[in-house]
Amino acid sequence: MNRVLLMGVFALALALVTLWRVLREREDARLVRLNRAWGRRAGLAIFFVFHVGLPVLFGILFLSQGIVAFARDGIAWDISSGLPLLRNYLPEQVAVLVPPLEPIFSLDLLVP
Repeated sequence: MNRVLLMGVFALALALVTLWRVLREREDARLVRLNRAWGRRAGLAIFFVFHVGLPVLFGILFLSQGIVAFARDGIAWDISSGLPLLRNYLPEQVAVLVPPLEPIFSLDLLVP
């Protein structure tokens, strides 16, 4: 099975378990700390965004990427493959760096 597909399933499972625990009103320590610091409404919103919303988003992205990898032509969505390399646009040799013949600093400055 595709690793990316498994990461998507895991992210969705994590989000669903967290959502189930919040809806059962079983609050964990992180949610209690957020409620104390930000208030109940803002604390629940922050907790929901970071512990339910983002895993659902990443789960959907990873699932779609994993499903696309099973396509007949084998197209896998890879961001790095579509980016051009900077070295393709540079000339062969930009600058010639020649080391100095004498030290830049005297050696007695380097020793305390």
